[in-house]
Amino acid sequence: MTTKTAVSSKGRQTDVSSEAGTSATHSFPVHVVDGRGHPVLDARVCVVSRGSLWDEAHPYTTLKPTHIHRDGGNYLEMDTITPTAGDWLLVVNAPGKAPVVQPLLLKPNAKGEYVAKPTPARVATLDTLTVLRKVGPRAERAIGFQVTLYPATELVYLAGLDYHHPDVSEGWTFHRYGFGRAEALRREGKIHPGTIVTVFSTAKIWRTTRVWGTRGWVDIEVLQLGDPSRRKSRPPGHAYHAYRPTHSVDLHVSAFYKHLAEVGKRAPQSVLDLGIFSHSWPRGPILYNTRERPAYIDKPERDPDDFDARVKDFHPKNFSEWETMKDSISSGARFTIWGCSATTIYKYCSQKSLEILNRGGASEEFFTVRDDGIDDGVRSFTEVRTSESRHRSLMDRQFHRDTYSAAAAACLGIEVRGGCPGTGSEPIVVDGIDVMTINVRTYHRLYEYFRLTFGKAFKASHSRWDTGYVDYSALQKSPPVPVPPFSPMEYWLEVDFQPPPAGELDYKASAMSFGNGLEYEHPAPILRVQSWPHDRIDGATTSGVLYELTEKAPAGPSYLFVQNDGRIFVATRNTGDRFTARSEVR
Repeated sequence: MTTKTAVSSKGRQTDVSSEAGTSATHSFPVHVVDGRGHPVLDARVCVVSRGSLWDEAHPYTTLKPTHIHRDGGNYLEMDTITPTAGDWLLVVNAPGKAPVVQPLLLKPNAKGEYVAKPTPARVATLDTLTVLRKVGPRAERAIGFQVTLYPATELVYLAGLDYHHPDVSEGWTFHRYGFGRAEALRREGKIHPGTIVTVFSTAKIWRTTRVWGTRGWVDIEVLQLGDPSRRKSRPPGHAYHAYRPTHSVDLHVSAFYKHLAEVGKRAPQSVLDLGIFSHSWPRGPILYNTRERPAYIDKPERDPDDFDARVKDFHPKNFSEWETMKDSISSGARFTIWGCSATTIYKYCSQKSLEILNRGGASEEFFTVRDDGIDDGVRSFTEVRTSESRHRSLMDRQFHRDTYSAAAAACLGIEVRGGCPGTGSEPIVVDGIDVMTINVRTYHRLYEYFRLTFGKAFKASHSRWDTGYVDYSALQKSPPVPVPPFSPMEYWLEVDFQPPPAGELDYKASAMSFGNGLEYEHPAPILRVQSWPHDRIDGATTSGVLYELTEKAPAGPSYLFVQNDGRIFVATRNTGDRFTARSEVR
């Protein structure tokens, strides 16, 4: 009887006929080549049952090889592999190459001959060939694989959860934008068929590894890192930020860093693109909306119960734990913070600064802007008095050091992009791809201001699937904007109408800070600020600006005297226009 090849040139597998009563043995030959078709002589080839993997996970670097190289990129089993029905895995690694991992389903036909079916689909770097051949007196069914190894490349993304949603495992699932980013890079021709895509989802508590297949993307592993059903529900009636992640269930931001650090050890300079898709603010991506406890706010150490990303993640005291993540990143890689940078008061200050510049006003001209907001039904507002020159200096500090994007750019030494201060990102679909982007038209006045004041260093992304994200690394190469001298006219007031937490006797509803970093805290919400230049008051040492702070009646106003030299005093009013400094704010 004639033996027939069991696959077409495209690798579609069919069954073969054999002589009646023949009991075939099985072999699993593997031929390995690189992207140019040259044989690879130093590959590590494994064909194993999933049941024998135990805790092994992608990229299966500790699996013992089952094959040995014979000649010309051909690998044969060192010992006989006895097939059994069920899930198997083909793993092929080589130094400097992206691993090829193909899940397989082995099934016997009616004659006891096994067929290997790629599952859930065939990856693009694999072809299969099944033949029945005579080896001595016995028939042998050869389930062969043709593997193509490309240079080691990986895309790594972290996705936050939707903390607005009652069920944080559902709602706005940010991980789909990580997969969308990979598809955009594929369509732009920036990745090859062997590129590994790794996405961490805090909502689903998994890590998915995906590669390009013959008909689309193939999930070769979904590693469940926690059980969403074990999450503690937020108490009824509590604010949306009441969900508190736990170490035994949820993903910490450090899982993202540690993965990159591990890649840095086994595949240096292989990460081409990395990013975080989540809600965000200038100080970092918001994975769960956790808060730092007061004891950690002004210290370099991380709060162990804070799961969100922080500027301090790149401080040597913390970064030393995942130092080798720098080794994982290609010199031409890009790190993007895809969420918002929508501190609204920055937007208002930029718009007012642009207005002053366009009408030829002085950069030292003071102006006041206010941002009223509601956070889960609780009113709050921020009021700022500043000048264009002071606002420009503050924005420059955002680009150089005071934001997560700036800290990442300075530490990693690569292109880091994020929203410019005052902008928000939004989800859209472009040509069937889920992407997060910044609508430049919505924020055109902000972009006009930043281009006017920062010039060519202000570079925003502008492509089909990626618009509006600013290159912080480019801005850091420009000279820092000088900090204007202290002025008692400048202040930043934040007021929260949240009732004092039960049992907290030292709660402050208002905080007023000044250009020298000093801050005055007030127990009640301040409703109005009035100020005027004043000669030296009793107990003060020089002239300055007197502030009248009005809270809700029947309480009377409070007074601050801010001297021209930066000293600040809490003052009381005597009679008429006489005031006395009572205590100094330090």
